[in-house]
Amino acid sequence: MTVFDREFKKEIKEAGNALLNPPSSIDDLLTFLDKVENLLGYVEQKPSKSMITTPDAPYKDEQMKEIFQLILVAFENMSHVSTRSYKKVVSILDTIAKVKLCLVMLDLECDALVVEMFQIFLKIIRSNYPLAV
Repeated sequence: MTVFDREFKKEIKEAGNALLNPPSSIDDLLTFLDKVENLLGYVEQKPSKSMITTPDAPYKDEQMKEIFQLILVAFENMSHVSTRSYKKVVSILDTIAKVKLCLVMLDLECDALVVEMFQIFLKIIRSNYPLAV
């Protein structure tokens, strides 16, 4: 393992742990999420065996439910196309669709959150939104 690999692994682990207590300021949170997004961009499709990845669940079910609730809060901000967070929210939406995260939500019996997510979509998404949304 190279020095870069060790440092990268350390940064990913620190970022994951920091997600348990995210910054309270919106600007600090967005800056932090930008950093995490950049880090995750370097994770290859077939990471080394030393890299901690799924299927070893890094979070407990209750923590995942909290993460899903935070994602819904982000979706509520998708109606503000002119904000800094809009592109991030669309990126989150794209990732959720690609990895079929709704299925994980249903596996964790987050039925109410799935319903709430679709209610948010129906409330804010308009015909002038990009086709991907």
